[in-house]
Amino acid sequence: LAEVQGERDRLLREIGVLRPKCDKAETGLAGAAASIQQLEAQLQQHKFMLGEAQGKVDKFRGENEGLKAEVTGLRMQLEDATARSEHAIATLREERDLLHAELERLRNALQSASANMSEGMQAVAKLSNIDARTVSSQVRVYGESQGQQNQLHFQMDAVRQQISSMRNTSGAYGTQG
Repeated sequence: LAEVQGERDRLLREIGVLRPKCDKAETGLAGAAASIQQLEAQLQQHKFMLGEAQGKVDKFRGENEGLKAEVTGLRMQLEDATARSEHAIATLREERDLLHAELERLRNALQSASANMSEGMQAVAKLSNIDARTVSSQVRVYGESQGQQNQLHFQMDAVRQQISSMRNTSGAYGTQG
């Protein structure tokens, strides 16, 4: 019996030594379980935030693609408008050059008509002694020259108006470009 009593006492001492260690281990285990639960909750929260962030990334990626397409479309429109403007400017320059050439031709014709009229007037003055038939012929030539001169003045005015209109149109293209 003493031997059993000794064994019992030894086991009780051992239990006394192990109990605080066990309590400490259980407390540590409970703390670890709480930490695990807290970490799992944080993991779930991070997964949720990651999902939201991924959704935003996808949204921004889609918006970015849309903006790229819009920029490409606008660039094409700009290139088309530039090409049309350059063509219109080239056409206006050609028309301006043609009108300048026509204006020069009309100036030369006007000078020629003026010279013819002056010659006619001088001839009329010299021939003042000639019969009425000759005078009326010279008056007719003078009238025709005057008509040509008036017609040339009218044509020059029309060309000037065209040039002025082209300058206004060219100025409008210049301010647009």
